[in-house]
Amino acid sequence: MPDEALFAQIDALPGVMSSDIHYMHGLWAPDVYGGGIDVAPGADAVCLLDQVYEILWQGRHVDIAVNAFQPGMQTVERRNFLGSDRLVQRYGPRPTAPAPTPSVPACRPPAPDAPTTTPLPGWTLAPSPAPTGS
Repeated sequence: MPDEALFAQIDALPGVMSSDIHYMHGLWAPDVYGGGIDVAPGADAVCLLDQVYEILWQGRHVDIAVNAFQPGMQTVERRNFLGSDRLVQRYGPRPTAPAPTPSVPACRPPAPDAPTTTPLPGWTLAPSPAPTGS
């Protein structure tokens, strides 16, 4: 799956105001999709980040380090990326052949009967940093 197709699908998610996600490869760092999404006020940041991870899961077989920022509300981040079986359990095995376009998952609760805004195991909700002004 081309990275551009994944990133376009993320940008098209309702509630994503903007994204800055890249595939990063360096001599001193592991291969990773990294960056963040800016979440619209009132949108479910946990749900959106879950959707972003599932979309990126369809791409390269690399770590995922993407956070969701919601001004004045919360930052959603995941500290334990691939290497844990939790992502495989949640999203299933990674595709072995590229699909022509990424599929967009529906927003779903992190656990049966849990509200969507409940953090997934291993996810952290932290206060958003104060805006720096632009």
